Amino acid sequence: MNSDDSLLVALGNIAVILVLGVIYVILLALGTAFEHAKSLLSRSATTASNAVSRVFARNRSA
Repeated sequence: MNSDDSLLVALGNIAVILVLGVIYVILLALGTAFEHAKSLLSRSATTASNAVSRVFARNRSA
């Protein structure tokens, strides 16, 4: 194996590591976005549930 071959192998290894790193960061960002969306949805559902409860409580007391 000459030096050109070993250089290509090293560059290939670096490229693989970089691609795996980018994939990891993308998956991490997607996971964070999913958790954020779940949190927003949960908060919205709670707010809507509280609003409906207040409307029914107001109707019962009237």
